Amino acid sequence: MRLKTTLILDSLDALAEIVAETGIEFHHRGGGILYLHRSAVALEAADAMMRGYAGMGVTAHRLDAAECVALDPALAPMADALAGAILCEEDQSGDCHAFTAGLAERCAAAGVTFRFGTTIRRLAGEGGRVVRVETASGDIEADGYVLALGSYSAPLARGLGLRLPIYPLKGYSLTLPARDAAPRYSAVDEAGHIAWSRFGDRLRVTSYAELAGYDTTVDPARVAALVARARAILPDAADWDRPGGWAGLRPMTPDGQPLVGPTPFANLWLNTGHGSLGWSMSCGSARRLAGLVGGTAAAGD
Repeated sequence: MRLKTTLILDSLDALAEIVAETGIEFHHRGGGILYLHRSAVALEAADAMMRGYAGMGVTAHRLDAAECVALDPALAPMADALAGAILCEEDQSGDCHAFTAGLAERCAAAGVTFRFGTTIRRLAGEGGRVVRVETASGDIEADGYVLALGSYSAPLARGLGLRLPIYPLKGYSLTLPARDAAPRYSAVDEAGHIAWSRFGDRLRVTSYAELAGYDTTVDPARVAALVARARAILPDAADWDRPGGWAGLRPMTPDGQPLVGPTPFANLWLNTGHGSLGWSMSCGSARRLAGLVGGTAAAGD
């Protein structure tokens, strides 16, 4: 957990640098995220855990139910069910799609070539090196390669004899029109296993984790159940009759640690296995990997 925390803090620093340099707009919100707890026992345990991270630069405050509602009035409907929350001040939120699209535009302007809609068939290795990427649109040869395909990294790596401990965990999210009473703060209802963030005039709600292999089919029953759960917590926050449901795969590893670094192939590196925290660890992972590929950092850094 401490390794993940370090990587997340590194990512916040790297993200700030990128935003300062590029000015990308992605509905960024600072000020922290609320981790809500419905029992005193759970709240006390979370508080004790966060105190253990104080030396790493993590600032966390314990709030009671009344303080939660004062901070974010949208939580008033669930106040009676709340024991309190942990407010982690360093945590931030934003629309990762908007950020990624904005970053891609700037990279393209700087000369980066993106090949969208390209199906990779296999990585070809010879003599301890990757020599080409074979795709449905032809082969691609390069001096170095980074495998950063999320849940799809594992099946592609098997062609090289690499066994990556990554399994896809299917998660659901909703995007709905936000109302004036939408939450001010991003939050996680720990007991309800549901989280939400406001992106301008939209509310994003996420939940569920299914073992469904590589199936990304959106189950209407799952969407309806998620709408019902979120609506019960935040009844006035969004237009609940207009949900946009989506399902995606979280590349999970057994211990929750991402795979960022070299492989037995001299010119192949990994940046994958970030689970449900890919956005949280993305910029730090990229900066760390850039140091490894460029030879300015050691594998253990």
